[in-house]
Amino acid sequence: MKNLAKDGRYYWIFTEFEIRKDTDTGKIIGYHASRKTISRHVIEIIADLYARLLEIEKKEGLAASEKYLISFLKEKGETIEFADIMEEIHKFY
Repeated sequence: MKNLAKDGRYYWIFTEFEIRKDTDTGKIIGYHASRKTISRHVIEIIADLYARLLEIEKKEGLAASEKYLISFLKEKGETIEFADIMEEIHKFY
């Protein structure tokens, strides 16, 4: 997830969301989010990747950007789904 800092720059964080359910009914009653900072090393990796994906998307569209991301992941020899990229990207380098 990327956010804007007070100075206008982006900063990156991990956010984990958990569903809160009523213990009797199982009905969803809310959500809980926990945030933590990302190491500078991972920030460099994800910021560069994000910039490249954004560049491709602006020039060639979303499908081309997604194709690049899938290729990027395959090059790393990992079987990582997009949803897991933030948890796993530190293993690339």
